[in-house]
Amino acid sequence: MKSSKTLAALLLFFSVFTAAHAVVLTNFSETDFVVDSGSSSFSTITVSPTTVSVEGTDSGESLAGTFDPVDITGLSYISLTGTLSGANPESIFSVYLFNSTFDQYRLYSGTTASFGELSSSLTLTFVQETAAFNDVAGFQFTTSGMGAPIVFTFQELSASATPEPSTWVLLIGGIAVAGIIRRRSPRHALCRIH
Repeated sequence: MKSSKTLAALLLFFSVFTAAHAVVLTNFSETDFVVDSGSSSFSTITVSPTTVSVEGTDSGESLAGTFDPVDITGLSYISLTGTLSGANPESIFSVYLFNSTFDQYRLYSGTTASFGELSSSLTLTFVQETAAFNDVAGFQFTTSGMGAPIVFTFQELSASATPEPSTWVLLIGGIAVAGIIRRRSPRHALCRIH
């Protein structure tokens, strides 16, 4: 019985360490993200100590910038966190991530319907890449709408791994073994009546 409890504990322990993790690419703070004003076309771009905000229309405007290179080996989901107001819910936007030499990119897309007036996070859909690369150092956000006014505040861009099937097997197996052990453990009465 003791060995099965040890096995259950090990399964749960390893499932925690193989779970997906997230890496912050940029938090859009004035010390972390440098706006490329030559490649950015929003009418108003405001950089604060903790965010970058843009104001303009959802019709082909863009925000571009750089940050310190981040290794995203094995991380395939990209999540953009921020707040949005004024855009048409059907507006589409694209996010380009560039490698540190800016000669290769990965393209992701999403819609403004996922954002509300409160802070929201959106997992972007991978579209294409020029070639595989692991270091990300550049970012470009481009809108593709019908010209509706838009105000977007960028708070964080992160990458995370897709959960491996083995992670789910370990987690479910560990929980099942713990349940079996719990069910088979002897029940002790709290008090005895004589």
